[in-house]
Amino acid sequence: STEYKLKEWTMELDLGLPWVAPLVTVVLAITFLAVWRRGRDIPALDVRLEDAVRDLPRKASSSHQIRCYDPATLDEFGYAHAMSAAEVRDIIAKTRLASKEWKKSSFAQRRMLLKILLKFTVENQADICRVSALDSGKPLVDASFGEVLGTCEKIWWLVAEGERYLRPERRSSGYMMFYKKARVEYHPVGVVGAIVPWNYPFHNILNPLTAAVFAGNGVVIKVSEHATWSALVYQRVIDAALAAAGAPPDLVRIVTGFGEAGSALVTGGVDKLIFVGSTAIGHKVLEAAATTLTPVVLELGGKDAFIVLEDADLATVTATALRGAFQSCGQNCAGAERFIVAERLFEEFVQRCVAVAGKLRQGPAAGEGVVDCGSMCMPGQAEKVQELVDDAVAKGAKVLIGGRLPAAGKGHFYPPTIITGVAQGMRIWEEEVFGPVMSGESACSPLGRVL
Repeated sequence: STEYKLKEWTMELDLGLPWVAPLVTVVLAITFLAVWRRGRDIPALDVRLEDAVRDLPRKASSSHQIRCYDPATLDEFGYAHAMSAAEVRDIIAKTRLASKEWKKSSFAQRRMLLKILLKFTVENQADICRVSALDSGKPLVDASFGEVLGTCEKIWWLVAEGERYLRPERRSSGYMMFYKKARVEYHPVGVVGAIVPWNYPFHNILNPLTAAVFAGNGVVIKVSEHATWSALVYQRVIDAALAAAGAPPDLVRIVTGFGEAGSALVTGGVDKLIFVGSTAIGHKVLEAAATTLTPVVLELGGKDAFIVLEDADLATVTATALRGAFQSCGQNCAGAERFIVAERLFEEFVQRCVAVAGKLRQGPAAGEGVVDCGSMCMPGQAEKVQELVDDAVAKGAKVLIGGRLPAAGKGHFYPPTIITGVAQGMRIWEEEVFGPVMSGESACSPLGRVL
């Protein structure tokens, strides 16, 4: 159970925070109880995730196929269709027709659609966590936080607060135009396109979906080829929710494929575009969208700094630092990449982190045992992390734990790693790792180091 794993995680850290698991459990219980009490009049979806996962063909029927598999065991789920540019443009056209109907919908109907999705999420959270864990390699406890709890919070906020922020707003017309009235009105843009990564398969679909449809838009979501299997499972949930809410069936569509499909979404005539991914691809998306002046929202990678000042309580800070470094095996867009610690605290901070990192259990996320760290999702990502570590070591950095690819075996694994002595001139200083590596450095003035 989630509660059991949260308690194990807290006990494993042994950092004087015994209240973490009970607090999280209470928050989950209150949230889900509120949803359940208000959800008795909300339609339930007749979708069984365990049935949906079995439908992929086991053999590739053409070259336009995506191989779907568990990155922790390399066990195949089957093959999915990789869409062509023409297919993507056809989907956009159908979603546009649906959006013209949906923009006339009431906020009450939009809220009902979101409540249906929220109710399904609450009632099927264990299956959602398992499907996402199998497709992305993350432990179930990370799926509970990132896939379920975060998604529920965002949906509930839209249900409770969304309409208020989309109402017309009065504005001053100024002294020269005193005889006029001014206001800001919010209108649906039409079709929103979203290109989302693989690290949180459920959340990364529901996040743009819920905001877009609540604002009266249709949405077409291009998922990563590395999260295709789970996306097709979740498409069934979305289709059932649309039907239950009386929404057009083409209002929300998922695109599967490779670069061709993503490029077609960017240039295929959507009215607004959301991209979440690497900075390099973000540049290409923005450049392509500029030719049609399509508005773009970018969430890109970076080198997030975790700064520990001299007055920090290490018992509290270390737990947060470890989560920042190793949550979802470091494959987290808000994960910490550089740990800059006040010189006086540096040695104790490192010792505390190494002591816990050495006890973290790694393995298939959906296996029998309790797992703290799962696998890397993308093929070749573990090898890339090793290249960054090797480059740092060759230039003077020191590995305190981990830092070496496991012996040949099943799965894309890289061990929790802590290195110190990272400095300018090392690739790991500049490049995003997106893996389970804590790079620590001491500084007389941590803030000055960053500024």
